[in-house]
Amino acid sequence: MKRGLSFILFAFLAGCVGNSGNKISLPFTASKWELRTGIYEKKPIIIQINRPLEKFVGCLNYQAAVSVSIQKPLANGLPDEHEAASLEKIATILIEKLDKAGLAVFALQITTDKTCDFIFYTDKKKAVEIVFSEVKKTVADYQIAFSVQRDNGWMNYKWFLSYVNTGIWGGL
Repeated sequence: MKRGLSFILFAFLAGCVGNSGNKISLPFTASKWELRTGIYEKKPIIIQINRPLEKFVGCLNYQAAVSVSIQKPLANGLPDEHEAASLEKIATILIEKLDKAGLAVFALQITTDKTCDFIFYTDKKKAVEIVFSEVKKTVADYQIAFSVQRDNGWMNYKWFLSYVNTGIWGGL
């Protein structure tokens, strides 16, 4: 699935350097999203990963995660078309308030087993926590959990990237 927003790279955070020595600027929204569908732990999974972030792993020290419970999952645990559109609206709100505002980079979207997770990376923990509180009020009709925790090595991103790179994906 291609992200429905136009992406432009701006520079106003100077000097963040990832493990590979590359610098990242926020908002970092030049993206090339890859979509994979498959089976993980006997459940269907859909992963969207922002591939260009790979060279900036470790640049931002906190993982900011948003976990949205799918209200009316299909028998396989995934959302129906209507709810998928609602989840995309939530993604758009998060992108506007975090990524485009220069607070975080959008790295992953993982949908599986009655949950849709949006993973961002940031160095602005407090500001992101405030945004999360605001977003929760905006999408009050969904059960949403937020967390911001230290993740210097971007462990989730790297794990899903390695999983995507294995090429052992089966179709849904």
